[in-house]
Amino acid sequence: MVLENVDGVATIDGGVALMLLQQNAKAAGYSRFFHKRITFAEYGDPENRSRRVIVAFHDSVQLQRQWTWPTSCAA
Repeated sequence: MVLENVDGVATIDGGVALMLLQQNAKAAGYSRFFHKRITFAEYGDPENRSRRVIVAFHDSVQLQRQWTWPTSCAA
């Protein structure tokens, strides 16, 4: 699962909003939950904004290797 939200979701009410997203994802079977602040312009987007990107994998998904964030593609 991939979600995008405002970066402030990580700090709203002291981080409660992001914590609730993670708890609800885990309750739905997505225990591998990663989040990161990403500036889309670093990946070729013409808009220079930062967003919170969340990637979560369901427990039923078997990965061949550990998942990692992609590296920047900006020149």
